Amino acid sequence: DYSNQSIGDYKFVGIKQGDYAPVIFLPLPELKQNANIEFNFSPEKGLNLKLELAGSNFNQNRFSSLKSSTSSGYARNLLFTLDPRNVKIGNIDLGEIGISYHDRYIEDKYSSPDRIDPVEFNRNYNITPTTLPESEQLREFGVTLIPISNLNINSTLGILQQGNDFKSTRYNNTINYNSNKSFGFNYNLDYVASENLSFISYWLRQQGSLFYNLWKLKPGISFLSENKNEKQSGVDSLLSTSLKYYEIDPFIELVEFYGLHIIAKYTLRDDYAPLNGIMTNQATSTGQSIEITYSGSRKFNSILNLTVNNKSYSDAFKKIGDLNSQTILVRSQSKFNFWNPLSGDLYYEVSTQRSAILQKVFVQVAQGTGNYIYLGDLNHNGIADENEFQPTLFNGNYILVTVPTQQLYPVIDLKTSTRWKVKYGEILKNGSALDNILKPFSSETNWRIEENSTEPNYQKIYLLHLSDFQNVITTIQGSNYFQQDLFIFENNPDLSFRLRYNQTTSLNQYSGGAEQIYNRERSLRINFKMIEEISNQTDIVNKTNNARAPIVSNLEKEISGDNITSDFSYRPEKNIEVGFVIKVGQNQDDFPSTPTIINLNSQIIRVTFSFVSNGRLKIELERDELRSNTTNNIIPFELTEGNIIGKNYYFRLNFDYKIAANLQSTLSYEGRALGNEQIVHTARAEVRAFF
Repeated sequence: DYSNQSIGDYKFVGIKQGDYAPVIFLPLPELKQNANIEFNFSPEKGLNLKLELAGSNFNQNRFSSLKSSTSSGYARNLLFTLDPRNVKIGNIDLGEIGISYHDRYIEDKYSSPDRIDPVEFNRNYNITPTTLPESEQLREFGVTLIPISNLNINSTLGILQQGNDFKSTRYNNTINYNSNKSFGFNYNLDYVASENLSFISYWLRQQGSLFYNLWKLKPGISFLSENKNEKQSGVDSLLSTSLKYYEIDPFIELVEFYGLHIIAKYTLRDDYAPLNGIMTNQATSTGQSIEITYSGSRKFNSILNLTVNNKSYSDAFKKIGDLNSQTILVRSQSKFNFWNPLSGDLYYEVSTQRSAILQKVFVQVAQGTGNYIYLGDLNHNGIADENEFQPTLFNGNYILVTVPTQQLYPVIDLKTSTRWKVKYGEILKNGSALDNILKPFSSETNWRIEENSTEPNYQKIYLLHLSDFQNVITTIQGSNYFQQDLFIFENNPDLSFRLRYNQTTSLNQYSGGAEQIYNRERSLRINFKMIEEISNQTDIVNKTNNARAPIVSNLEKEISGDNITSDFSYRPEKNIEVGFVIKVGQNQDDFPSTPTIINLNSQIIRVTFSFVSNGRLKIELERDELRSNTTNNIIPFELTEGNIIGKNYYFRLNFDYKIAANLQSTLSYEGRALGNEQIVHTARAEVRAFF
């Protein structure tokens, strides 16, 4: 009675006039039992016989007392193989010959515990899915010929029968020749003829390749084709499931030349599809690709891939809406270490494609496994809107996923990043005063840019015109992340410093509008060892978290905060650690007309016992206190980090112990009291055996 407007939004269109109904399907308790016995017999080397029998009992609804809810069935499988062995008739050497026979029967009432067919089985035999199970009989005859060394010929005849209506016959032939890697070819021909009461189908698939090694060069050619004709019985017009294409790919490869490897390929492809029941030329595609790899030096290695594909549709298909398209892909990845003090890497990828604007969807999950809760229909419109979901640390029963909308746009997609590490003490190495000053210093720089845009002038994107990035009109998804770390006495356990600056700007276009986010962190970390048993890590952090979004999303915020965290660790014994953490800070949201100010202080006490090579016990007690200057404003989740205004207490216990080499036990407990809410206890225990 309803039509789907968007995910989660349905419109009443009249009784039985739509595609959806407000029906909830209840899961039924099932019971599936299986038994299997297998016989293997090998009277001599290379001769094998395998017989397998299986039975099943499947109760589809344990609530039901009807006999029809339970079905029992059986299956059998016979496999005979004779490995290739030399055969002579008189003085004539026929080479090596091997044979195989496979016979399988599956009753329609048999229910397997898992998938028993190869992944491509339905495609290989062109099986059409049916709503009701049918008994299935499969017979396959195989012959392997090796007339001369390096030449293998495999031929298989398969006959599949499902019920009384469906039958499929498959002929598969493979020829493979490889002469010490200097010359080789392979060819595969696969023909399937299938039919049932309503349709007949003929499907020819071919695939092959040929190459020849000449010095360091390896020229070759490969091809791929399919021709599938499907018709209704007694009708000449082709069904829409028919298809036809031919593809040829000549290539040349520079195998190895002082660390350099190059492969260039050209692709030509013709596609055909049914139009008014007649197989008609649909499109012609051409493609060029080159891949260059260099790995001849420890100081530099790189890989570059460039692909350009063009697809031109015929006039007949242009009239029904198909448009010509071009796809460009450039991917480059390089690592540099030309100079000891400086090392880094560079990644660049750009491609043209078709993409869709994303839509936010909240999916219900088991209680406690999600990170959102539903506040209810606050605006009484009968729809679960985005602003009616709230992030939570505990008891969440919704998760947020994004799914593409139906309309596709031609876009250019860019991903690029770079990382550089500098050890200033390695620059001079002459023992001078300047060298001694620089020696404690090192730094690391990370920069990552991503942009998915409908910008028609692709040059602005792949040439990194950053002023045209994150444009509200053209950008679908975009982000710019930069992080700079400066280390003093890096990795020194006695005393070390880390100064960090990172910044992220992003824009995401959703179906409800654009969301813009700005995050920044400026921090100082100090690690020092007071005495041999006592160490401390102190973090001084200034953070900014701003967001602009449509009003209905309720995500807008302008948060800034300053926090100091000091973590003391005391190890009286090697296997015992006692820790104490103090945190104080203030977070402020300037988006409301009256800013929201949160003052916080936190204390954590922890004790950890380690059992050498066997396990660990960790006990932790945490107290967080938050005070707010107002109770009238909406408080963003990021402002309180999931805590509640007032005093919050947590008690945690985690224990894991290896009982034996293949037996592991874990136990966890958390008790929490948030504000004036009731204390919540959560415990979990598990013993896991490895076989």
